[in-house]
Amino acid sequence: MDVSVFNLTSVPALRAFKMDPYVAWEAFDHIHLPWSKFIRLIDFPSDDIDAYKYLQKMTNLEELTVLTLDTGASTWDAPLLSLPTLLRLTLRERQHSDPDDLQKFFSILDIPSLFDLSLAFPSSRNRIHHFPQLQPRVKQTLTKLYISCAMTRNPGNVQNLLRFLSDAACVENFHIVDAKMTVDFISALNVSSAPPLLPCLRILDISDCFCDDGLDEDPSVIYDMLHSRYAGVMTSTSTAPTVNPTSVVTSLETVRVPRWLYFEDDDRWEDICRNLKVECGITMQDDDSDDE
Repeated sequence: MDVSVFNLTSVPALRAFKMDPYVAWEAFDHIHLPWSKFIRLIDFPSDDIDAYKYLQKMTNLEELTVLTLDTGASTWDAPLLSLPTLLRLTLRERQHSDPDDLQKFFSILDIPSLFDLSLAFPSSRNRIHHFPQLQPRVKQTLTKLYISCAMTRNPGNVQNLLRFLSDAACVENFHIVDAKMTVDFISALNVSSAPPLLPCLRILDISDCFCDDGLDEDPSVIYDMLHSRYAGVMTSTSTAPTVNPTSVVTSLETVRVPRWLYFEDDDRWEDICRNLKVECGITMQDDDSDDE
């Protein structure tokens, strides 16, 4: 049967497209689709060079989900992609893909309107996560950031994440999942750090994170960080005087926390609850079964 009979260019409601990343894109040379009408593309395979010419036809694309696949194919020879209308981007790195593929795909994008970025890394004890380098315009437009990474299963990932966050100065909503909270990471979010990370932060979601370094028994470092985000001062973890930076740091408004951090009888916790909108999240279990 001649597949060219499938002409869908006149279907007005066809706005989203989901692709099986393991199907050859060259098959779409024989199928007529309204590429310029699509506003959402799901599971774009970053390793398939044939797919890029179709992505370039999506001139009104607003939302894109990208997979780095397990084939070992490179993405850095792909052409520069200009997606001026793209608002939301999700990059999902697969377990056996090259750790550089995610950041290399990001480097070929021209996305001046992006405000919502999601990064999902595979859970692996020894894997190093390579975060993308934000382009100058994206640094100014990016206000919402979601990261899924088992960062502390390799200590180098904590520093890589902190370097990435240092460029995300305009982010107002930060959600991190599947990560173990360490003293180093929490302390870096304290606004007394120089310069403070995420100075525009209004919403912080750590509700889907594990505890580490005994933070469930002694959460003072977390208390200090949260207090600093609305009061601008570190309290118990430093004896040195600190300058109140509230004139340059936006006050945190909402925090979503895991259940292991919820202490009803703690005076400092009660003070945090009076100053912030606090939402209690789910209880996470530490499971390393996928590390092998």
